[in-house]
Amino acid sequence: MSDAEVWAWAPMTEASGPVVSTLGYEAMGLDDGLGAIVGVSPRTDGGYLVVDSTTWHDAARVLVPAGAVRTIDHDAERVDVGLRRTDLAKAPPFQDDCDREAYRRESTAHFADRLARRADDG
Repeated sequence: MSDAEVWAWAPMTEASGPVVSTLGYEAMGLDDGLGAIVGVSPRTDGGYLVVDSTTWHDAARVLVPAGAVRTIDHDAERVDVGLRRTDLAKAPPFQDDCDREAYRRESTAHFADRLARRADDG
């Protein structure tokens, strides 16, 4: 998966309705629930969700890049994510106040690898 694909919303995701309206929706990973969506970046070149992960992870929040979002169901208020909890637990900790370029490079390397493996898994 290319660096740009990690952060880009899939066309079908954008077509399902505004991604910013997913605040409060449940994020579901490949293996379990990830938590409630508490932040969204709708940018086409740097999109992501921020998920409250306090029910299963020491970190209060985890970042889910736009390229990991598989579907958005506005009726069920649910976002399906093509990652497992372990993929997010091993990611660079979500930081709102940091060197954004360095954080993006580190996150891109982590998620590009995992998303490529998930695609190979089928």
